[in-house]
Amino acid sequence: MALSEVDLYKNIYLQAKNPTCVLSPEGEILLVNPAHKKLFAATEYLPAGHPFSGCIGASQWLNLLDKIYKGEHFHQDLELTKPDGKKSHVDISASGIKDESGKILAIIVISRDHTQRRESDNQLMRFHNMFDQSNDAFLIIDVKTGQIIDVNKRACNHYGYNQEEMLQLSIVNINPGYQGIDEWRQRVDSIQKNQDTLFETTHITKSRKIFPVEVSHRYVEDDNKDYIIAIARDISERKAAEEKERQAQREWSRTFDSSTDIITIQNLKHEITQCNQAAVVAFGLNKDECIGKYCYELFSGNKEPCPGCPLTEISDNFKPYTEEFFHKKLDKTFSITVSPILDDTGQTTGISHFAKDITQQRKLEEQLRQAQKMESLGTLAGGIAHDFNNILSAIIGYTQLAMLHTPPDSKAFDSLKQVTTGGQRAVDLVKQILTFSRKTEYRMAPIEVQRIITETLKLLRPSLPMTIEIRQNIDPNCPPVLADAVQVHQVIMNLCTNAYHAMCDQNSGTLEISLTKIDIQPEMTVPLFNLQAGEYLLLRISDTGTGMDNATLEKIFEPYFTTKKTGEGTGLGLAVAHGIIKDFGGHISVYSEPNEGTCFSIYLPVPAGQTQTTQEPSAPIEVPMGTERLLIVDDEKPIADLLKVTLESYGYQVTDTTESPEALRIFKQDPELFDMVITDYAMPQINGIDLAEELLKVREDLPILLCTGFNDANNNSKALQVGIKTCMNKPIQSDQLALAVRKFLDKA
Repeated sequence: MALSEVDLYKNIYLQAKNPTCVLSPEGEILLVNPAHKKLFAATEYLPAGHPFSGCIGASQWLNLLDKIYKGEHFHQDLELTKPDGKKSHVDISASGIKDESGKILAIIVISRDHTQRRESDNQLMRFHNMFDQSNDAFLIIDVKTGQIIDVNKRACNHYGYNQEEMLQLSIVNINPGYQGIDEWRQRVDSIQKNQDTLFETTHITKSRKIFPVEVSHRYVEDDNKDYIIAIARDISERKAAEEKERQAQREWSRTFDSSTDIITIQNLKHEITQCNQAAVVAFGLNKDECIGKYCYELFSGNKEPCPGCPLTEISDNFKPYTEEFFHKKLDKTFSITVSPILDDTGQTTGISHFAKDITQQRKLEEQLRQAQKMESLGTLAGGIAHDFNNILSAIIGYTQLAMLHTPPDSKAFDSLKQVTTGGQRAVDLVKQILTFSRKTEYRMAPIEVQRIITETLKLLRPSLPMTIEIRQNIDPNCPPVLADAVQVHQVIMNLCTNAYHAMCDQNSGTLEISLTKIDIQPEMTVPLFNLQAGEYLLLRISDTGTGMDNATLEKIFEPYFTTKKTGEGTGLGLAVAHGIIKDFGGHISVYSEPNEGTCFSIYLPVPAGQTQTTQEPSAPIEVPMGTERLLIVDDEKPIADLLKVTLESYGYQVTDTTESPEALRIFKQDPELFDMVITDYAMPQINGIDLAEELLKVREDLPILLCTGFNDANNNSKALQVGIKTCMNKPIQSDQLALAVRKFLDKA
């Protein structure tokens, strides 16, 4: 059955997608389609018979009627609030249906819900605002051409272009890293494979300023065109901060490595995580070899923690401390200061070690202690020498007096002569002891080396075991050399002692000493250590001991180097000997082989014009007599008596006393009574020098002879300053004393 026209339009009306309703001229709802019902489902004015103003509000309804009755079309975008509080955006159009006379019969209202489209527009607007306000530059780039399709405002600000100028550029124009579009396409292939890529590069501005950027790329596929979204972030400040941090790290590393102290940083397991260059040098390892080792492996050479190590268990109250460690393999002593490394909360996270190699310091301290012991021994020897010389003075002096009253051809005279000979040997022995103990200034003078060798061996022989043979090959006619006798004695004694130590573990051995004169010609100077041509004394001291290898020979003249056990050597002997011989203008060399013994050769230059010495018997000394008045002062009464008897035997008038104050009192009673004063140095109350000073205050021209059992350079210097012109060492031979008194008086 065919539909009527009315039914047809009604069906079209009901099936229309747009919400539609028919209103009466007064605004009552006559008819609504399903779409209208759906749009206004939550309103209470939906049913027919209700006013349409309930749907759009009274004010908008009046506006709609006004338009319709004026013959105009009504169109308005309205925001409607439903009873549930939700907002909706509705586009409403209304038209009037008129009859032939123009009367409004009905009003047709068509609504369109664009709430979703409006929200999409708002989201797009928000995106664009965010896109433009970002601190990063956003660029949309055509995949194929590299052309910039769109940019945000920040990109324009970064690169110095306006938006229109930016859209005329390609990515090649702002990235100097791309030499052409082909390189861009290679980048695109990488982006397409990895989806998101993040990398650092450089971009260039309109003013040609290049700056570093971090770029994030995203490949986007579109129906019309594929493109890349690139986000470029200016990382200039970050790069500057990174460079500053790297510079600080380099400065810290340089400071760390420039320290002469050994610095290591360890974790709580005592594993070394960092070390400086000083540690590398000290332990003979590179940094990679040091890192990962335990502290006790480096600093003590142990495979287990050091006994009593306070770091075995780290506690919160761990405090810094300092200890010394001896590394046996390196033969070094380290002073180590250990401190905790704390985090921001005060927890211990690591350990720092600051170490000093104090090996030389400890050796110097040992040398100082040795020197102090030697100085103490010297002081003791000086005191003993003084007392011993006083005893020898009495023995020798009274023996000589007895010989004056004994027939020379008697047995008693021979016995007394043996006493004086023994006493003189004792005097020589004391002199040798004082060679090492007295404080004296070195004096360069012509000396006979052969005599010093004889004296040294005389002193050394009693201290050597009889299993060691001493052989001598001494030329007695060797000329004198310009040197200091004490220093030459010191060198010979040191080399002989070293020879003994090299043989002491053997059952037997031979110490051989030779002295000869040699001539060094100009063509021989190069092989002979660059010595100048001329005459030299060659002193050789050799032994049949253990010998030395080449490594030891290279170091023997270095200070503090010694092959002896702890407590047996100071490491100064050969270094000092080397310096002494060099000061004399000579040279010392050594030849040695392991288990073959050692031979030291010493070259001493002979001064030009020196002739060979000849041993001539000394003529008897003829001592003149005298009658002058003498005052003798000595706290040892036997010595004072001896001096009095001796000098009286030569015709002098002698007054003696054992007390310095008494001598001063006697002299002051009549200063012109005495022609000369002879005084001992070491006396209680007032010593000899101070007594002489007081006497010279009374009488400036008084001759004073100072006698001492211990010759000290400082005392000699002070005596000269006071005004004492002559000093004699005890024990004094009677004829020597009388001769010295006579010469002194004759000069006065």
